[in-house]
Amino acid sequence: MKYLLSLTLSCLLFSFTSSAQEWKNIVAQERSFIKNNGQFDDRHGVNDSKILYAIDQGSIQVYFSEEGVSYNFFKSEKNYLRKTGQKDVPRMLSETDKVYIAWANTSPKLKVVAEEATGAYHTYMVAIGDKQYKDIEKSQSYKKIIYKNLYDGIDAEYVIHEKEGIKYSFIIQPNADISKIKMLYEKDRKLSVDAEGNLRIATEFGDMIDHAPFSFYAENNKKKITSAFEVNGNIVSFKLENYNASKAIVLDPWTVTPSAFSNSNKIFNIETDQNSNVYVYGGDSPMRLRKYNAAGTLQWTYNTPWDTTTYWIGSLKTDLAGNSYITSGTRGSIRKINTGGTMDWESVNSGPFPEVEFWSLDFNCDYTRLFCGGMRSPNGLQTTAYKGTVFELSMANGSILGFREVGSTLTTGDPRPNEARSIAHSPNGKVYYLML
Repeated sequence: MKYLLSLTLSCLLFSFTSSAQEWKNIVAQERSFIKNNGQFDDRHGVNDSKILYAIDQGSIQVYFSEEGVSYNFFKSEKNYLRKTGQKDVPRMLSETDKVYIAWANTSPKLKVVAEEATGAYHTYMVAIGDKQYKDIEKSQSYKKIIYKNLYDGIDAEYVIHEKEGIKYSFIIQPNADISKIKMLYEKDRKLSVDAEGNLRIATEFGDMIDHAPFSFYAENNKKKITSAFEVNGNIVSFKLENYNASKAIVLDPWTVTPSAFSNSNKIFNIETDQNSNVYVYGGDSPMRLRKYNAAGTLQWTYNTPWDTTTYWIGSLKTDLAGNSYITSGTRGSIRKINTGGTMDWESVNSGPFPEVEFWSLDFNCDYTRLFCGGMRSPNGLQTTAYKGTVFELSMANGSILGFREVGSTLTTGDPRPNEARSIAHSPNGKVYYLML
């Protein structure tokens, strides 16, 4: 067979069309406050406090606890110095930074609550020991969280800004003491207020920006109150001028995070079921499977333990009923995710020897058999042993039922295998494949 290059589709948005566009959904806009049911317990909140809710955007994560709010930034780039076969050299290079914002001297009546459930939920796989994992299933997401009684007579509300970033508001009841509002940053964090009155918080990836607050009376949002940030060392507070303290006030900044990050919203695979539900598989930190109904509304997100620092994304196939099979590409891992967004089983078919990679999936015509294109090497120490392979996988547990080598290793320059990167099952019972 003639060797062809198989390309994976990357996109920021997707749509289905008939004679006209029916719906469109931009994955990057799907942001919400996800309840922590244990999936974020290994992350660090302010002062190591328990995380209650999180915004999870892969390369940007924001954690909310009673102690305060922490922004976590992660950037990864391909390691272009890595050569084929260098298994101990990382495929990706990563950088991180964390910004901690603690509330100072809060009220003992403080309580953090969530409102306006989105209807979508999230499943995470977390480690529970050495090479052992469990699913944290169906964590609900919300459009708003509120720090009720953050200070006496003062609440703080957080919502997702319609354009970008997070909007937080202080709801200040009549005669409450605005001077009590204090946000404490790390001592070595550089803070400044620019000429437009915006608070700039320096990070390794550029400045976070808290836009100059817009303040007004709760009874009349058109009657603006002059307000500004005040910075004293690592403490940020607010000052208001010529206001009536006997009236309720809304103090309304808006936070925008740096944008110099790898894109975690790339979609590499898309499938549908017999009910026109849509399944998309992509991302990089981590790789995620999302289900949308026929109207384009997000139903659930399955967060895999795979990310592109140690794995490469593989493939997705969804049967008529809506069961999805996803692979990590490298390490020969496959999972079955049921219609409810939780995992039925996982199979890891790659050990030190043989080494296996799963790059493309397809069913036979009646969805009773599952085939996979990839690579197999019985001896990882011998580079010429890496060969493109087509596998048949068990639909009951993901194990390898059989395989056939269909490619060899090119030895011109750096040794590299011809991998079966795309496959299709034909009604004549044969499997066709493209090589890379």
